[in-house]
Amino acid sequence: MHVTITPIYACSLALIYIILVLRVVIERRRQKFAYGDNGSPRVHAKIRAVANWSENVPIALVLMLLVELQGAWGWGLHVAGISLVIGRVLHGYSMSFAPRRISLRVWGMSLALFTTAALAVMALPVWN
Repeated sequence: MHVTITPIYACSLALIYIILVLRVVIERRRQKFAYGDNGSPRVHAKIRAVANWSENVPIALVLMLLVELQGAWGWGLHVAGISLVIGRVLHGYSMSFAPRRISLRVWGMSLALFTTAALAVMALPVWN
């Protein structure tokens, strides 16, 4: 079986990750330090954006891959992938670009968590 849907969203999410990491690097260079957050709330928020991505995206992608490998839910995978990408964009933007936009953070995290929960249900073998 060929995996054709999950890589689309894995690559999109990887680009988001790269942008978030670069935001940390740029802010650290701007503030002239190399490690940690140096007590800076701006750098801390950017680091947490990367950490939150790292804590949530891998499990969602594993679940997406499991669903795809089961050979079902093609349209559902696209809905889940788009929702996950939108959720991560909203969350990453609110944490790294506009830290005072709490509503975007809440919507982004809610969308990503709902998507992960939906993928967990879709991955159950009872649907095949």
